[in-house]
Amino acid sequence: MNRLMIRIASMLLVTTSGASVWAQSKGTAAANGDKTSDMSEVISLRLSPADEPADALRYQFWPPLDQQQPTNAMPFFSRAVLMATTTRIGNSEHQLTHDRHRRWFESPWQPEYEGELREFLKPYRNSLAELDRATDRMQIDYPIVDSTMALDKMYETLLPEVQETRSLARLLRLRAKLEMHAERWDDFTRTVQTLFRLSEMAGHAGEYLVSRLVGLAIANMTLQTIEEASSLKGCPNFYWALASVPSEFLSVRDALDQEILSVNKLARGLQTNPDTPIGAVAARAQLREIIQTVGKLKVLADGRSDDESPSLVQLQAGLVVVSLADESRHFLQTETRWRDCAQQLSDSECVLRAFAIEIDRTTANVLKWAWLPDSIRLQYAHSSSDSLRRLGKSTSGEINPASCVISLVLPATSAACHTEYRWKQALATQATLQAIRDYAAEHQRLPESLNKLDLPAWPDAITGHPFLYHQSAPHTATLTRRERYSGDDIATFSLELTE
Repeated sequence: MNRLMIRIASMLLVTTSGASVWAQSKGTAAANGDKTSDMSEVISLRLSPADEPADALRYQFWPPLDQQQPTNAMPFFSRAVLMATTTRIGNSEHQLTHDRHRRWFESPWQPEYEGELREFLKPYRNSLAELDRATDRMQIDYPIVDSTMALDKMYETLLPEVQETRSLARLLRLRAKLEMHAERWDDFTRTVQTLFRLSEMAGHAGEYLVSRLVGLAIANMTLQTIEEASSLKGCPNFYWALASVPSEFLSVRDALDQEILSVNKLARGLQTNPDTPIGAVAARAQLREIIQTVGKLKVLADGRSDDESPSLVQLQAGLVVVSLADESRHFLQTETRWRDCAQQLSDSECVLRAFAIEIDRTTANVLKWAWLPDSIRLQYAHSSSDSLRRLGKSTSGEINPASCVISLVLPATSAACHTEYRWKQALATQATLQAIRDYAAEHQRLPESLNKLDLPAWPDAITGHPFLYHQSAPHTATLTRRERYSGDDIATFSLELTE
């Protein structure tokens, strides 16, 4: 079967150069927040002292139970996306340009920013009001894509919508900046609630991993906003506000299950064909559909707008059949399901059936690792990537096409798993910083160790162990987390206590 799959690589996947681009974009690009690495080894953070409120649950970053409504949030979400897009398109004055982003997000706050932000956000007032209306509505029912859609059409529909939510998140972050610098902490809390709920809405739109990763990106943007506020004098302590946020609301597990089903969308009937022969005509049609779908996904990956011509697709399908029929038939004769009837199958059907079996097995071997319990899932997350690499190797150095198709259709499951745990690690980091602020408010200095805290430090979600902490002086210390990925240069926070 290895030789068969190697040869399919040169035929069936003639249109899939750049497949890894799509897998990478699904597995990593959507997961990045607004803050980018400057390749420095230490992040400098200023912390203002603040003890926990007398009413410990006054601030909650998730809608309180008595405010939650059992109704659907997504009509309001959809209107917000549409209204914001309409406002922005065609009017440069309403666009968050690179210069504006650098000025408002990456430079120290200046008093004149207040007027600038108020003016910039004014046209988006109604869009953000729709998101505010959605915040307390806890149901998410948004069938933007369904099982009847072709794979390429599904992503063409889903990607623009979920990506647009990042623009909405940036608008909310700007509103939060106005509120924190005006010390309107109740309003700030409400905006953070809306941000977290927006991350959930985006993460569950379509129930595919690309949605979940955009949701995680927005959740990480929200933590950056809380981190910024915590440096300001008079900012309340948000320890219990962070504790109110459910850490599992953007779990990637069920999204990965949906990705398994997406493989079947390569061609209608690929995994549901009957055990009896379907005939040469139907088999050739499915081969053409596979080649066409793979080509369209490559176009999405490359950002191009061209398409394979029907005549070229037909030629490719014919070459696949001519080149691989004998090897495919021999492989099917080794399979219990087809042993007795392989000789009766048409050449086209032999190639189709052999490819379907290999796709099914490759998918299972890649995604099975995501089904492990949370306590050990991250430890073995690399195994899915290892499985795909092993399946893709051959003695001649050529490519296993099943692994190529899987890498095109499925995300990098290891990267997805690590993205989820990086969010949990970031949440634990911010909660621990709030516990340090609480200690500093009572003792007018940073703690000698995390064991001295009154509010418990949260463990590093990646290791399950406490963060590394070292006090260098009464008002300075370092907090170190486990690296988030190989070569991560931003693992240590330099903490400075403000007056």
